[in-house]
Amino acid sequence: MDLGGARVGGNLDCSNGAFRNANGPVINANGARIGAVVFLRGKDFVAEGEVRLIGATIGGQLDCSGGAFRNATGRAFDAEAAKISADVYLQDGTFDGAIDFTRADITGSLQFHRAQLSGAVDLEASRIGAGLFWKDVRGKVSDLNLVEAYVSALRDDNESWDAVEAVHIAGFCYDRINSEMTLSERLDWLSKARQRFILPSVGRMRDFEGFDKQLRVPLLWLRGPYKDNFDPQPYSQLAKVLTESGDRIGAARVLTMREKRQRRAAWHRSHARLDGTVDAGLKSIVGDVKLVFDWMFGWLFG
Repeated sequence: MDLGGARVGGNLDCSNGAFRNANGPVINANGARIGAVVFLRGKDFVAEGEVRLIGATIGGQLDCSGGAFRNATGRAFDAEAAKISADVYLQDGTFDGAIDFTRADITGSLQFHRAQLSGAVDLEASRIGAGLFWKDVRGKVSDLNLVEAYVSALRDDNESWDAVEAVHIAGFCYDRINSEMTLSERLDWLSKARQRFILPSVGRMRDFEGFDKQLRVPLLWLRGPYKDNFDPQPYSQLAKVLTESGDRIGAARVLTMREKRQRRAAWHRSHARLDGTVDAGLKSIVGDVKLVFDWMFGWLFG
């Protein structure tokens, strides 16, 4: 069904419809302007192929509740840069393929409640005015991208995060949290965030010239102290929200963990710069001394 650039004054209702296309998008509504609600819902709704709403403007809700969206070789649902003036319901739906809401502007909430997911979910740089529901999510999410995304409220549970293999939360901002997750579970969630590798100096790379380039980083990681780099922003964001909600003790725990990981990353960086020169060697020794003093400070004063 091709609705690219179409103008619809009222609802677009495809409830319980069946759409199949093996050679391209099954529904194309790129750049469409729909004045009211878009219904792609129902226990009998099936879309076998990519559903595209790239750059679409929807005046009401986007309701995909209970629908089945299948495109295992690519995106099952693509709403990149869409503007939606109410809630987006993906609850109770089945999505076999990637979901893309990159740079989407959603006035209401984005709800994955009880959704069955298989593939990546990309919410990079999206703005969600009434909150993100990541609750009772089932399946296997290979990658969840929340980089530079903003949500007014984060509503989640620990079991749903267990369904995510890799999460990216650099620059992810939220005003409040509505969740039953404990602080320890929240810290575990932060620790799952993917970080950049600290690459060794060019001099150290020469030690491994015989290995394939794609294998150098993991081999170096095993050989030397080239652990992940550290982005303190997600910890600072959580501490800020906890402080504003009155949980200053919890915020202090988060900041303590941030400080530990930040100092540990600084030590790894000092050793990653080793290239056989005296200057790099001295800096690594300074890093070792600082690490010892940091441990003593933490043991004495907490």
